[in-house]
Amino acid sequence: RQRISEHGLMPPKALGFTWYNQADLGVQIKADFDWWGKKQAAIDAALDQAHAAQAKRNAAALIIEHKVAATYFGYLADQARLALARQAVNIQRQWLRIAHLRVAQRVDDPDTLWQATSRLANARQACIAIASSARIRIISLAALIGVPAKELPALKPHPLPAVSSALPANASIDLVARRADITASRWQVEAAIRQTERARAQFFPDISLTALIGLSSTNQGVPRMFGGNGSGGNLGNLFKTGSRVFNLAPAIHLPIFESGRLKAAYGVSRAQLDTAVTQYRTIVNDAVREVATQAIMAQHMAARRVQQSILLHAEHVLFTHAEARVQQGVRDIRVRLAAHVQYLGQEDAAIQLHAQALSIDLALIKALGGGYRTPSTTSIPSPYQRSHCL
Repeated sequence: RQRISEHGLMPPKALGFTWYNQADLGVQIKADFDWWGKKQAAIDAALDQAHAAQAKRNAAALIIEHKVAATYFGYLADQARLALARQAVNIQRQWLRIAHLRVAQRVDDPDTLWQATSRLANARQACIAIASSARIRIISLAALIGVPAKELPALKPHPLPAVSSALPANASIDLVARRADITASRWQVEAAIRQTERARAQFFPDISLTALIGLSSTNQGVPRMFGGNGSGGNLGNLFKTGSRVFNLAPAIHLPIFESGRLKAAYGVSRAQLDTAVTQYRTIVNDAVREVATQAIMAQHMAARRVQQSILLHAEHVLFTHAEARVQQGVRDIRVRLAAHVQYLGQEDAAIQLHAQALSIDLALIKALGGGYRTPSTTSIPSPYQRSHCL
């Protein structure tokens, strides 16, 4: 519904009416010929960004999984150490009682009692520190999972799992290249290549074709100047054969006056591509260095654990011999208590080395990608295949 201006080119007095109805019904089809690959490059860049986002999500999930596993195994190590620390506290209590008796009988100097008191306080302090560490790990584990600490299921002490110092048989650059962060960086490079192709294609003209087919009718009466009486009409003529309209309009867009803007956009896209390639190379180098570092640390830790096992075995033999002498009445019980304390100390050191070896093993698993696999339905070409020809 439209109104004609009374002061326009065709005044209503001459036409015989002021308001009229305009009805249009049709289908318009527009085709942009993507001869230079602008739209395809934009679509491919968006898909590459989506793939990169998914890979980044997997990389973040791997970090959380690594922290959860490391925290849990640290808790198990604390529980094992806490059991040894409590044994050490009981031994120091026995030693303190013996010192009380010996000082009361004037067999030993009073300083002996204070020495025993000091050793008991140190043992209790170590026990409190380990218990606090275990409690902090529970809180950290709850935070990583995203639940309150009181909602965690009861964690039962278990022996620490065995650790292998050997690298996986397929540990190569191909395995490292499947890391989620490296995959994400490769997709970023691919997206930057597509964006550069799109920016370069902007220098070429755009050609489009628009076609219209439909019906059009204006109804409000026939003007008097054309022999009508100016009376109102209806829209029934819209669906008559004579109301057919056709339109075919080709168009070409030439970026003649936009060279400065297009050159600037192309320069930005090239800079972004160079940045993405540099980041990719940096991530790959860091990944290889991380794997090599963790592998060397694992080998060194394995060597330290071998020596610690020898030391632990020696302390166990000494403790056994001391206990045998006490049972035979050759030495007093303090010899057995001292040997037991030494043995517990070496056993605690062995547990700490085991926990460190397990932490290094987890870090190596993380450095190797944690089992991440690139989806088989996607193909990732080399980021350098087309970057040199741009």
